[in-house]
Amino acid sequence: AQQRDAIERRLQEWVSVSSRTYDPVGNRSAIKKIGKELEEIKMRPVEELSDKRSVMTWETKAGFDGGILFIGHMDVPVDRNTPNQLFRRDPEWLYGEGIGASRAPLVMLTFALRALRNRRVLQKIPLGVLYYSDEGRDCRYSAEIIQKAAARAGRVMVLRPGSLNDKIMVQRRGQRKYLLTLEGKSRRLGQYAKTPEVLLQACGKFLELSNLSSRKERVALSVTDIQTDAYPMLLPHRVTANLMLSYLDPKNVTALEEKMREILSGGAFRFNLESISDRPPMKERRHNLRLAKKLASIADQWEIPLIQESSVWPSAGGLVPARVPVVCGVGPVAKDLYTPQEGVSRSSLIQRTLLMAQFLSREWKK
Repeated sequence: AQQRDAIERRLQEWVSVSSRTYDPVGNRSAIKKIGKELEEIKMRPVEELSDKRSVMTWETKAGFDGGILFIGHMDVPVDRNTPNQLFRRDPEWLYGEGIGASRAPLVMLTFALRALRNRRVLQKIPLGVLYYSDEGRDCRYSAEIIQKAAARAGRVMVLRPGSLNDKIMVQRRGQRKYLLTLEGKSRRLGQYAKTPEVLLQACGKFLELSNLSSRKERVALSVTDIQTDAYPMLLPHRVTANLMLSYLDPKNVTALEEKMREILSGGAFRFNLESISDRPPMKERRHNLRLAKKLASIADQWEIPLIQESSVWPSAGGLVPARVPVVCGVGPVAKDLYTPQEGVSRSSLIQRTLLMAQFLSREWKK
């Protein structure tokens, strides 16, 4: 707690470093900055788990094989046209661009590691840190290296923020995105035809597709974006839509995709349905719960609130092999992610930093 002002100053400094997903220069600068901080505490780069484009990995002198691996993302997935949000504070929350999703978990980790460095025990702990910069691209380029690194670890901590009510995640759904194109004939306004124009047909199909969502099967399907193409003075002849599917069991996806195609084939238009990204789920497993229980026992000793939860949103935790224990959302509690109101709890920032330092200290004593 004596470091609170220093922690918040460092967080303010990191918020001022812009690294949006589609800013390669900003991301390289941010990766270089975190690399400098980690190398100051004598962590070394792991060349075979770094590509210097989308992912970098560091480890202690003890390595991280069979040890702890922290995974975080450096990029902030906000739209290019979103105004930059400066650092600001009120009595309970700190605000700024990417402060909850990326910056607060990063500052939490570095201060916890520095505390162990000051006690001269950090290098004795098998520990690795991996940061990637394509979260906004659904880990398209970093996924393979993340999988390889996680397979070498004994436990994985995903540096996503905790959610409101002091929750950490022991389960996350997977997410698949589709690009759907519907194409019909060009028509004039008021022109008679037996079937409606393609845009009106598309609206009906979108409703049928959304009805495939099932709480029982833990799948949810919805349209996230719609665009049309039309020639001058004519009604739209092409509709392009982005679909998002949230799921827990990959086995349900194949059957659902067949139903999607059945629905789309029953229209007077040509269609093309293409999967453009797939983020696997992080399923709740016994060893995940045991790892979360260890964190909870330390939290109880220090009277830090901590609750286990599941989430419908994906994370890099889904790339961790099933045999490796993983917990997500170990970062400070945050709200309104990727919006101008994104904020992180000031008390949680201190609490989660203490929690992580204590957890790592226990690992060294083993």
